Amino acid sequence: MGIIVIVAIVVVVVVSIYYGKTLFQEENPIIMAKSILKLEMTTHEYVKISTAPDRFISNNESKGYTVIKNYMDHLGWKSTRISLNHV
Repeated sequence: MGIIVIVAIVVVVVVSIYYGKTLFQEENPIIMAKSILKLEMTTHEYVKISTAPDRFISNNESKGYTVIKNYMDHLGWKSTRISLNHV
């Protein structure tokens, strides 16, 4: 029983070090941890975090922006390029 507790603590510490910045930027780190785990353990390009409001997480090492843009296009949104250069 003691070894299970030690392993669990080590896993929590390692995950906190590796994903800590992402986990604790949201109000519920448990939901965020579950979403990251699902993203890492599957081939999904994004994972839905919540439904009210709709929030998703994607892996930045993949095609983060492209994945979100494609999903929004699928929903019928049109993307527009805006230039922020002042002439």
